[in-house]
Amino acid sequence: MNYQKLFHTLLSKHIKMGYLRDPRIKEILGNLPLERLLNEDQLKRFILADSPVLFYYKDKKNLRTVSAPHMISMMTSMLELDPSDNALILGSKGGIIEATISQAVDKIQIIEQHDEVASITEEAFIKLGIKNLWVQRKNPLLGLPDNAPFSKILITGSIPFIPYSLIDQLSINGILVAPLMMSHPNFQNIFQIIKQPKKLEIVNFGGVIFGPLFFTELPKIDPKKDITVQKIINLIKDERKSTILEQKEFFEEFRVLPKIEFHNLIFTETNQIYRNIPLKMEKEEIVLNSQLQISLFNPDSSPIQISFDYFFPLTSEKEEINAILLYPQIPISLKFNIKIPLKEGSFEIRFVCISVKRYRLANGRAIIHVLKNETLDEWEISIEFNK
Repeated sequence: MNYQKLFHTLLSKHIKMGYLRDPRIKEILGNLPLERLLNEDQLKRFILADSPVLFYYKDKKNLRTVSAPHMISMMTSMLELDPSDNALILGSKGGIIEATISQAVDKIQIIEQHDEVASITEEAFIKLGIKNLWVQRKNPLLGLPDNAPFSKILITGSIPFIPYSLIDQLSINGILVAPLMMSHPNFQNIFQIIKQPKKLEIVNFGGVIFGPLFFTELPKIDPKKDITVQKIINLIKDERKSTILEQKEFFEEFRVLPKIEFHNLIFTETNQIYRNIPLKMEKEEIVLNSQLQISLFNPDSSPIQISFDYFFPLTSEKEEINAILLYPQIPISLKFNIKIPLKEGSFEIRFVCISVKRYRLANGRAIIHVLKNETLDEWEISIEFNK
């Protein structure tokens, strides 16, 4: 039986269902030689049943599974991985999701306190042909403050609360994904936490069942700062606030999320796309006040109501445009002001489309490159848009 081909078919199904939203992950995950890690019975369960597979069972109090393929698709989608990311994974899941993320981002660190599980994971990396990925053996809930900030943090086991020290290690606009115990250890919801400049945005993706994260000592809880269930109930920003503790069908709503596509990013003073934009300045200014235009597209067959946020980290500018109705197959353009520093360097802008229920339907980023052309005595600005 050609399990690799069947796995590609399964991942394609995940994309159609909305579980998997990054074609890069499909390519990376689909090309991993899984037969080097899993025997035939495990492959059948993992691929044909789309189920988790036990990889460590010596310690009955600390059984470990490779996450089911749909869960790997979900977690990588929730992380919104970018090639420039510095990622931190807390707790090992046997090597498959770790190896996938390692090939999708610039930097990755992994923490696992259980020595045997850490060793099995490192052996899995070698079997997969990855020889430069290792696991640090320490309490995962402490993170790695000396290596912070991290743009993405994934917690792979359920925890009773999220220490704020991990939020401190997250960069602005960084994302933390974690399964949090609710009213019972086996009743968990998985959350996407986005660190904004002055607040946390918390999105509930529904009920899950994860094994507990392994650690030898739980940090003392700080009810004023740490992310607890009660704090999430108070902070969560979607329409299900009053029913957050209800058990729902597994990822019921995420399955049917519509998709938004980003199209052109235009520097509106010259209506140019992506290319160099020469700016002749009679008097050199510190900041260029300008306007950018972004095009959004709804490929689905029904209208979608969204909000649109953009954030320019350098100047901490942020603009929110609410209650945008995207009709099927009809592009819509949004314009917004931005202050571009006239100094040589590269500056990032981030764009996010958000559903009524606060799901991040799509995201993108643009890099504005500023260069002074001394010969022509003008500034050149180019825009690189990464979907």
